[in-house]
Amino acid sequence: MAGIPGMPSEQSDTQDQSRSNQGAGLKRPKSRAVSTGEAERILKKTKHSLDPELSRQTLSQAFDLADGGVLLLFDYGNGRLYESKSELQAMMAEGERRAARGPESLCHDFPQGQAFAEQVPQLVRQLAKELKIDPAQLDGSEKSLDKVDKALWRMDTERALSPDVFAPLTAYVGEVLRKAINGRWEMRRSTDADKTWEPWIVDPSGRSCPPFLIYKEIMENEKSASVRGWVAGTLATWQLRPAQPGSTPP
Repeated sequence: MAGIPGMPSEQSDTQDQSRSNQGAGLKRPKSRAVSTGEAERILKKTKHSLDPELSRQTLSQAFDLADGGVLLLFDYGNGRLYESKSELQAMMAEGERRAARGPESLCHDFPQGQAFAEQVPQLVRQLAKELKIDPAQLDGSEKSLDKVDKALWRMDTERALSPDVFAPLTAYVGEVLRKAINGRWEMRRSTDADKTWEPWIVDPSGRSCPPFLIYKEIMENEKSASVRGWVAGTLATWQLRPAQPGSTPP
């Protein structure tokens, strides 16, 4: 195994995250980034030992800590501190099992399945509840995404990417896009092993966009992610592309 599935750290493999991600839906153990100086202090004051096998698996120097955690040090000296080595190993094992099955749709864990599009109104209400936002403020405008961003910044990234939050978020992002381009929802089968149903937005000329790609923005940027920025960039790209049926903004 090369690197840690679904983790936004320096050694992450970013190959083909355009429509699927083997880290989607994985339960991520609690961890945080640490600077070079903090990593040195941790190793100085905490009993530790180098774990050669975990180092090989994570493409780092992995140190087992006396409290059951693990510290990963990367090439540039910075690192990531995990509270539980066993939880990290469990996530990695699950990532290997998923990798053996091939790429998995980002929508794989959406419980709505083919009925996603018809449940968008309920999902938008669910998003307001999950983010503790007045439902009236989710009016489908780009400006309303400022409220969404602020709420997501207060939320743990793992929670934000869980189906309970990510499916409603996908629905609302899709609604903002749909309203902006006078588009419609369309459910399509993914190319993953389970042929997962995916929700797409299609404009009157046939161009389409998958709103669930907001996953990549949140996973990679965590607390600094901007849903409004992602939507604005997607709409700007859409306006610059020629109207060709089936074309997809990158």
